[in-house]
Amino acid sequence: MAKLTLVAVVAGAFVLSAVACGGAATPTVPPDRPRLAVGEVIALVQESAKRVQIGSLTCYKRLRLGFGNLVATYQGNGRWLVALGDNYEWEVYENTHTVRSLKGGC
Repeated sequence: MAKLTLVAVVAGAFVLSAVACGGAATPTVPPDRPRLAVGEVIALVQESAKRVQIGSLTCYKRLRLGFGNLVATYQGNGRWLVALGDNYEWEVYENTHTVRSLKGGC
């Protein structure tokens, strides 16, 4: 009888550990958080504007007075939207630090 009880206890412990370890866990998706700070994103847009020439001025020189009003919002998936009023918009990609003009030509 002692042998049968020992086998039952060992079998029970095995079943419990199998259930505890082998349960179907739902994989969790990490939250989508920006890796760059707002200031870093705005600096990328400003640096990009220094390389774009419109007439005799760069975009940076044309817009420098308004750069204090840039608004950057994280869109998810490593993408930022940066706007200067209603006339200028840029898209910034965190992974590549690419800046793409969406509106305004700068």
